Amino acid sequence: YARTSSAKRVKIFGELTWTKLIFLGLIATLFSYGPLSLFAPVPLALGVLLYGRLKTVLMVLGFAAVSLALQAYLPQATWMAVSLGTSTLFAGLISEIVLRRSEPTKGLIFTGTTFVFAVVALSAIVVWTSGTNLHEEINTNVATMFQSVREQNAEVLSGGGEEARVLADFLSKPEAFASDIMTWSFSFLFVGVHFTLWVGMFMILRNSLVWRIRHAYPFGLKDLVRYKVPYYFVWPLIAGLALFIGADAIAPWAEALGGNILACLAVFFFFQGFGVFVDLLSFLGIFGFFRSILVISTVFMGWKVLVLAGLFDIWVDFRRFMKTKKNDEGDSL
Repeated sequence: YARTSSAKRVKIFGELTWTKLIFLGLIATLFSYGPLSLFAPVPLALGVLLYGRLKTVLMVLGFAAVSLALQAYLPQATWMAVSLGTSTLFAGLISEIVLRRSEPTKGLIFTGTTFVFAVVALSAIVVWTSGTNLHEEINTNVATMFQSVREQNAEVLSGGGEEARVLADFLSKPEAFASDIMTWSFSFLFVGVHFTLWVGMFMILRNSLVWRIRHAYPFGLKDLVRYKVPYYFVWPLIAGLALFIGADAIAPWAEALGGNILACLAVFFFFQGFGVFVDLLSFLGIFGFFRSILVISTVFMGWKVLVLAGLFDIWVDFRRFMKTKKNDEGDSL
């Protein structure tokens, strides 16, 4: 921030300048293309919390305009602009949880669920009013995409080998892939939205010292990682399992419905299982860089274990076997 001494402005460390806001936008733009796009909302959310909504939106519009202007020279520029817009939307949802002082996990679950159903409702309205045959449209787009992939990998396919056989087998079934999109699109959207919000909220709370001087947010990282799934979630879980396992005896649609229910519930059990895992690391005395590596690798490669841990924690309560000396280790991730 800037102090004044008589009539003279004196710059001090931490002054909020446009240069720093543009730097946050540059990070988000670079992250918006590729696997790091999951983290692109984080610098934008920091921008909202530090500089406000208006300045951050103006900065994003500037970067989007530059990306579109470069599309003739950089083929990925259009996708980067679209991805940046999507990241801005998620950044707004994340920052609103803080600005409204909502409890982090409950806030992101409410925000994410509302957003998912809004997208589904809007999509249904667009499809209905336009008279589009959604099934045929998806089949056509998938067939076009598979043909493009086949042309781009012509040398690999003609070269033979295990990789070529796997790719050729996959590209020979566009109808099956289109059917999977129709079947699992809702759960993919639901899980993707909630996981993106959770990662963003995790990073924002992990770096809360940056923005807490401007916002008296009453919750910390431990409130996010120590989320407990309500016990009544067991009933939709049982219903989903019954539909998924007993689909042959019920109806053809039962497997898809049950699978979508289970996938949507899994994200909530993941939240709880992650909290159990973090407390386990604290109980074992694992901190520092090695702790960070374990957390990241487990989230992306061992997420199924975290889901199961969160599920069984409803009945077992794993934390009662862990006696830690501190109660605030959740903020030391």
